[in-house]
Amino acid sequence: MFQLTRSYLWLADATRTGLPPLHAQLWDEPNLDRWAVLTELDGIQLKITKGDPIGILNSWNLHTTASPAPTAESLFVLWRVTGERQYQDQGWRLFCAWVEGSITSGGFAK
Repeated sequence: MFQLTRSYLWLADATRTGLPPLHAQLWDEPNLDRWAVLTELDGIQLKITKGDPIGILNSWNLHTTASPAPTAESLFVLWRVTGERQYQDQGWRLFCAWVEGSITSGGFAK
C-alpha cells in the first residue's frame, strides 16, 4: 500500500494540476525513444527523459470529482495506521489541488 500510494503522489506532484491522472503509461526501460537529446549553448549534449510528466509515455488527465478519492482514502488509512503527520499533509495538498482544479463561479465542476 505504501508504494502504490507513493506512486500516485509522485504522479500528482509531477502534473501541472497537482492531481494524479486517471491513466498513465510509463516508458519501457529498453525503449530508446524515451530519451530526447538537448544541446546546450556551449555544445554539450544532454540526454533527458521525455514525457509530461517526465517519464510518462502518455496519460489521460481527465479529472472527475472522484479521481483523487482513492488516493485520499489511502492517505487516510496510512495516517491512521502509522500516525505520521506527513500523510495528513499530503492529503491536504491533494484536497487543495482538487478544489482549485474543480471550482467554478457556479460551484464545483464534475
